Amino acid sequence: MHTTRDSVATILLMVGIVTVILMSSGCSRQGRMSAEGESRRGFQSRLRVELRCVPHAEMSFTSPEDKPLVRAGESEQEQQQTRESARYQSPHTGETLQAATHDVLQGIAADPSKITISVVGNNRLLVETQPANPQEAERQKDAVATYLRETYPGIEIQAEQMRAVFVGDNTADEVVSILKRRLRSLRVRKSVVQKQGHDRVMVELPSLKDPERMLSILGSTAMLEFPLVPTRYRPTSPEPNTNEEWKDEQTGETVGWEQVRAESRVAFTGYDLMENAKVQSGEAGDWVVAFELKPDRKDNFREFTRCNVGRTLAIVLDRRCIMAPVIRTAIPGRGIIEGNMTAEEAHDLQILLNAGALPVPLEILEEGTYGPA
Repeated sequence: MHTTRDSVATILLMVGIVTVILMSSGCSRQGRMSAEGESRRGFQSRLRVELRCVPHAEMSFTSPEDKPLVRAGESEQEQQQTRESARYQSPHTGETLQAATHDVLQGIAADPSKITISVVGNNRLLVETQPANPQEAERQKDAVATYLRETYPGIEIQAEQMRAVFVGDNTADEVVSILKRRLRSLRVRKSVVQKQGHDRVMVELPSLKDPERMLSILGSTAMLEFPLVPTRYRPTSPEPNTNEEWKDEQTGETVGWEQVRAESRVAFTGYDLMENAKVQSGEAGDWVVAFELKPDRKDNFREFTRCNVGRTLAIVLDRRCIMAPVIRTAIPGRGIIEGNMTAEEAHDLQILLNAGALPVPLEILEEGTYGPA
């Protein structure tokens, strides 16, 4: 009987030891798993984007409407008839004029990969380059103007005012400040925005669900413009955000927005707005963004709209026409931007307007993730 009690005690002691060992092993394994989890959380994958500040110049050259820069696609017979009748005939087609202008710019050492040339309508040449400074931009403009005047003798070629921005000593610092404001508005935690060298900015962000949206917000120049559209043009569609095609009331032809934009005069820009844009529900149940002009610009805006009742005042973001409303009455200094936006799109536009426009366009040089998957 004594031996039985000893055996039972021994068995219970062994069970207790095994239990302790198992519990200890479990705690150790749980501790390792917890430590690994903490390690993963401490080293989440991150998105890294390298951006470059890009100078930009836009030059526009025009000829009289009855003396177009390019000829339409005529047959050889029609061209021969034109020559025999002594009527004016342009020496260029659109393609040959673009090629010749490209050669002119290359001849003064402009980077061919940074040249964009387009012919808008028949009598407007648009040239976009990336000059390093104002002197280089003027040299490029003068070279193209000289070529056009030599190629079209006796025809008045007008070189319109150039739109240009350049990368200065403080440009990258301004970009860093604006990008930080955008990220704060998006409530992106643990983001890093740093200047690197003269014209580059590095952005590091935690892993995101929608990196494409973030890249769009980071890369958008967010240049808002209010150009007054010439009276001869009206949009072919009454719907907002569908203003790519316009009707030329004088010729009856349909033209693209780029032609209308080139002929429009910018009256106000995003720099004239207060940083208090708000997302609101529109009358049709869609989402709109309300804006307000700065106090010292409100009177100018009211007077401008009073003098142009009945005219079309486009609302343009980064060269894309969002709206083309007709001015119905004098506007006291507030307005809305609509365009069939989702709540997220309206929120993104609000962020861009309140953070301010970038001083120059940005180019994404490199993007990728690093850290554990």
